[in-house]
Amino acid sequence: MRFFLILTTAACVSAFSTPSAAAAPKPEQSWAQCAWENVPSTAANWASIKDAWKIGLHADAEPKVNLMFRLRAACKERLATSYGGTAPAFDSKKVWRLLNKTMPDHIGADKFDPRAFYCASFLEAPSGKKMAVNYRWGYGEDTEKHQFTKMSFILPGNHKTTPMQCWYIDNDGSLSDA
Repeated sequence: MRFFLILTTAACVSAFSTPSAAAAPKPEQSWAQCAWENVPSTAANWASIKDAWKIGLHADAEPKVNLMFRLRAACKERLATSYGGTAPAFDSKKVWRLLNKTMPDHIGADKFDPRAFYCASFLEAPSGKKMAVNYRWGYGEDTEKHQFTKMSFILPGNHKTTPMQCWYIDNDGSLSDA
């Protein structure tokens, strides 16, 4: 009798429990699906760049970096809602590979502009070359707020940097004034 009661209880608990973690999509699947549904042009442009997922710590504002942040901006809050408040981890290599595997035959226009931005101040070398020494990546109208990355390099001596300037990221990875 006791064995029957335990089996019955176990069957009821499993029947009414939440789906297992195995049934939930992998994070890269959620990111790729969101990208194709909301910003297909951005997703296709990022996926078309060879090894776009290879991004270093001091990432320059080049198209592969810009497009990755635009894609993340488009889906971060949408996925956070469906994942209980926090977006799943973004593994750029896995997402990039999956975007390439699942690319549709027809690439439509982005459904909205996620207002992804890049802001930076630069140090100008005597040669005229500029290097970003303070930068931030984010999205929305408030470019003072960063949601992704913020970096400031501490430089020895008395170096003068340019004032912080911000740009919005377009669906081709180019920048336009914010």
